[in-house]
Amino acid sequence: MSSDACPGRVRATATPLLAVIAILTLLATLCPQPTLAQETIETSSPRLWIFMGHPGDEKRRERYLQTVQQMRKALTGGLGIADKDIRILFGKGKSAPHRQCDAKNLLRELDDAVRMSRDGRPIWIFFLGHANTIPGGANFNLPGSDVTVQRIAEKLARIERRTPVALWLTTASSGNWVKPLSRRHRCIVAASTPGEKDNETEFPHALATILENPRASDDDRDGMLSVVEIVAAVNAAVATFYWDENLLRTEHAVVETNADGEPSAEPASPDMQGARRFTLRIQ
Repeated sequence: MSSDACPGRVRATATPLLAVIAILTLLATLCPQPTLAQETIETSSPRLWIFMGHPGDEKRRERYLQTVQQMRKALTGGLGIADKDIRILFGKGKSAPHRQCDAKNLLRELDDAVRMSRDGRPIWIFFLGHANTIPGGANFNLPGSDVTVQRIAEKLARIERRTPVALWLTTASSGNWVKPLSRRHRCIVAASTPGEKDNETEFPHALATILENPRASDDDRDGMLSVVEIVAAVNAAVATFYWDENLLRTEHAVVETNADGEPSAEPASPDMQGARRFTLRIQ
């Protein structure tokens, strides 16, 4: 028997009570139960993709470009993600410092994510830009032909089953993406609730700002930034934006982790509890 193996079954005899207690204590020592810390999904160095679809007009394009650059700097800085582990596709135009985010390039990158998932290393994917609801689903708006969420789901379904995946859906209609993308070992964050009217979201811009100062959002001071902590900070920033601009708030972020396709915003929900296990290590 190896030194780290649990001992075999103990034969039932007329052993005195104290001896039984001693044996049970030994078993508990040699075969400890998993703790919450052991169950945490270590995502301190995931592979990341940022897909910035059709940005819209020139003003929006400049803002989204700034947001993407801000995200990249934050991820490689205070969150310690290697630059080589971040892939970015951005809208359209030769002036952008990234490859074009069209249907061909997007689907090819998803194929790469599937291939890379075989080693079990976590994957985080961010969708930014614009989207619209269609019967039975949604479209991710891209230069040229849009891509349906069903097509994206088909690609992501091939990811290695036990590889942890965090999907950040920051666009309009993102709540309608959740059900098709729901799967075990996934954490899905959507900027809007299912059925919410399609409106441009502030979520991605607030997200980039929150990632710039991760320690400020590390509520339990454990040196790890969880999805729950990120979402809470982004929600607060989004609420402040709408208040300051005297606008009716049209986006309410939700999270789904238990593969039932029904996201929640309740802190005590199983979805939110599951999202605590998806973390990034603060440098």
